Amino acid sequence: MLRRCEWGADVLAMRMLEWLRAGGATPRTALVFDEYHQGYGRTASAIATTSRFLVAHPVGRSLLVLALAGLVLLAATAPRPLPPVDVDREERRDPLEQVDALSHAYEQVAATRTIVSRLLRGVRARAERGSPAARLRSDDAFLAAVAANDASLRDDVALIQRALREPVASRDLPGVGDALRRLDESLMTTRA
Repeated sequence: MLRRCEWGADVLAMRMLEWLRAGGATPRTALVFDEYHQGYGRTASAIATTSRFLVAHPVGRSLLVLALAGLVLLAATAPRPLPPVDVDREERRDPLEQVDALSHAYEQVAATRTIVSRLLRGVRARAERGSPAARLRSDDAFLAAVAANDASLRDDVALIQRALREPVASRDLPGVGDALRRLDESLMTTRA
């Protein structure tokens, strides 16, 4: 303000300096100006001073982390531009209800080959425990291997193979179920 009198306050500034010089018993001969805050010190701006404090000082780093955590929390709780869409879920029937319904349906159309195929699939899943090589084998190859390993099951295997190829009378279907049960018991006992 003293070097460049932009606001026309030169007379007022000179009177302030005269007042400062005259203070005390003897007049002052030197006045010291602190021009640090006006940008002539070691740090030229408040932004640089603040950024240095936030990065170099432990308290500043703590404040910076708290501020960043607050921004993350604010972003997490902010309303979303698109509300989430509810997924339509189709309610499925209980598997045990389906078993009863399927058994009645198979009985009505006399689907004995399908019944035997499904039951054999269950026996194979228990016996082979989902082995990738076993899944590649056909039912005939599986039954042939069982008959070759256990001679007492040959008649049961022949009955199951016949039931897979041609329809079975309703009165003979429990016999096929018994053959599959014996096959399953034998395979489970052999594995154990």
